[in-house]
Amino acid sequence: MVMLGAQGVQSENDIGGNRPEPGRYHVVIKDVDESMQEHDKVIVDFEVLDGTVPGMRGRTFREFYATSAKAIPRLQRLAMCLGLLKPNEPDKDVAFEQARGFQLVVEVEANEYEDKDGNKRQGVRVGYMGMWSVGNPAAADVPKDQQALALIGAAPTPQPQQQAQQGAQAPPQQSPAGGSGNGQAAPPQQQQQTPPQQQAAGADKWANL
Repeated sequence: MVMLGAQGVQSENDIGGNRPEPGRYHVVIKDVDESMQEHDKVIVDFEVLDGTVPGMRGRTFREFYATSAKAIPRLQRLAMCLGLLKPNEPDKDVAFEQARGFQLVVEVEANEYEDKDGNKRQGVRVGYMGMWSVGNPAAADVPKDQQALALIGAAPTPQPQQQAQQGAQAPPQQSPAGGSGNGQAAPPQQQQQTPPQQQAAGADKWANL
């Protein structure tokens, strides 16, 4: 026998995997692994704070960012979204490991891939250029966790239902690395590690760039 409970669960539809469904999400970076750069990859673990699909808060997923020449624009965009790279800044070494606890908005899409044994698997990935800073007007319609924004010194942003009355105001930009509060992690209830089963679900068509 296995001891189980269903507190807070209204039906089987409330029980799913730990990966988010496709949508656009306000996320926090939980971990970054740059040790794979010798294999042309930077690994980033995300946790959902809020987003366009209800009920996804706390779900986690992993993204593999290729470091090959063809994939550099994708890494540039990520660095710009996080404030690790500023407009017109000359070439420099960017330490993505500094981005633990940083927040941004990402577009999550379905991803079918083959595992090492050739079996087809279903997962999710970040769209190739599906990344925005929390203050980007293009992401103003994505619901955001206001308490998490407060940790990085960002003022509360109007949610979609409020924007019709207040106008589509762009949320403030996240402070760059080293700025006030930017290194803070998400609230304590959001501190959780990426499950081991997700660590294997890293096959990504972008990784071949």
